[in-house]
Amino acid sequence: MEELRELREAARRPVPEFLAEVVRRIGLLEELDAEPDRTLATAKRRNLAAFLDQVHAFQPLEGELTLRAFLDHLDAIEEDRGWTPVQPTEEDSVKVMTVHAAKGLEFEAVFVPGLAKDVFPNTRIQHNPARRGDSLDVELRRDRALLPRFDGVMTHFLEGLRTQEEYEERRTAYVALTRAKRYLHASAANWYGENLQKPKGVGKFLSELKRWGEGRPNATLEFHVPEASPSEGNPLAGYRQARVPAWPGPAFREEADELFPEGWRRAALGAAAAGGVGEELVARPSPAEREAYAAAAAARRTLAAHLLEREAAVDERPMAPRTVTVSSVIDYARCPARFRWSVVQPLPRFSGPAARIGTEVHAWIERRSSGQTSLLELEEMPDLLTEELVGDPGRVERLRRAFLESRFADMVPLYAERPFLLPVGDRFVGGRIDAIYGAPDGPWEVVDYKTGKPPAPDDPLARAQLDLYALACIEVWGKRPEELTLTYLYLATGEERSYPAADPAELRARVATWLDGIAAGAYDPTPGEHCRWCDFRPFCEAGRTYVGERD
Repeated sequence: MEELRELREAARRPVPEFLAEVVRRIGLLEELDAEPDRTLATAKRRNLAAFLDQVHAFQPLEGELTLRAFLDHLDAIEEDRGWTPVQPTEEDSVKVMTVHAAKGLEFEAVFVPGLAKDVFPNTRIQHNPARRGDSLDVELRRDRALLPRFDGVMTHFLEGLRTQEEYEERRTAYVALTRAKRYLHASAANWYGENLQKPKGVGKFLSELKRWGEGRPNATLEFHVPEASPSEGNPLAGYRQARVPAWPGPAFREEADELFPEGWRRAALGAAAAGGVGEELVARPSPAEREAYAAAAAARRTLAAHLLEREAAVDERPMAPRTVTVSSVIDYARCPARFRWSVVQPLPRFSGPAARIGTEVHAWIERRSSGQTSLLELEEMPDLLTEELVGDPGRVERLRRAFLESRFADMVPLYAERPFLLPVGDRFVGGRIDAIYGAPDGPWEVVDYKTGKPPAPDDPLARAQLDLYALACIEVWGKRPEELTLTYLYLATGEERSYPAADPAELRARVATWLDGIAAGAYDPTPGEHCRWCDFRPFCEAGRTYVGERD
């Protein structure tokens, strides 16, 4: 009941915001995050995004965009779904379609326009392998027996390609002309567009159709060819330009009339200054007009009151995400303000060489663990700018060498880059574990590779990432805490730090505290040494103060 009450309150928001709230409450995005088939999940996300785009683009013909108006719009679409413009129906309507869409259909009367010279058929060469690199060579095509061969003379080859294009156009024309059961209306125009300098004239197919009809005793033929003289010019020239209104219009339009001798703008300014329409203005119209004015004014006052009430009920605080990543949770634990500016109200961040090198080394380890290094150049440097490596040349090679010298280099992981989605209350934490070593039913060693230096031993969040991984192994994959060993491998120094799994209840309570803070919108900064390298210090007064006092 409480959730229904909250949804009724949310229904007073704009329709796009309400539907976004529904999507959030039913957990649709979390379900897509947990979908093992990533291709299917991506397709579903695109469909959902397209639907929400349609919601944003929808505008009712009358009145305000409300949930009721949008639902009525969907009902109208559902009722009209039985009519398809390319299917024969009993409706008294004209079906407009392409020739290809008409395949397999028949109609009592069919109209085929455009049978003019160089329009239909159009023998312009679409695929010329001799001059277009994206055209497949004739010898490589499956229909090569039907295509012209190059005999060393380009004009012969081009003429053969034009003949082939006409053949394809003829097949298309056959489909179009044979859709008619009783009446066929084929036509051509002399002018197509306003840029033509001379008339097109009757096309080849229309002329052939005329000759065919003249030799059929069971066909009634009517053929009309209006003459067109090139000297008369193109009648479409300037057609669109003539219908473009002059711009800009007059700077000030005459607006004085019998009701507003001084002009309606001045009357509106006076009414706004007085806080309402004066009685002298209301008395001027006729009784019927006054009645219409009173009804319109009452309707607008009701609408204004409704809009004010709805705006007052909307919570303008930024909405906290229901699904967060492991790194985002740790950001919140270290400094809630950093989480806010990273996730809730994102501000620009600097992606420096350290982050790029870390991504490259992680990808290299993943490929090596999956046995793909034989297909790659192991000594190949990542795509880094020269200035990014000037300060620490050879760093990538040192990090790779540190991994090759570790005990994990010759071990095959049970899982590499293993994704998970951990439910905590009504929220979710998602992430990927770098590597899990062990047997499916035996002990596991959960490993996270770090390209930076080890943190200080007294850092309270030093093992937070591994703790979240351990909780995922316990909650998602059913491992017991005593079966887990948690290890950081710091490639910059070659150092390993291993920990046993902590008590799951304590871990869950700790994570739930952080997620509750996110849900409550508690984003107060917690200054510390991390402020020295924080991207958001220019926006954070507390961070600037902390660094300034210690420098």
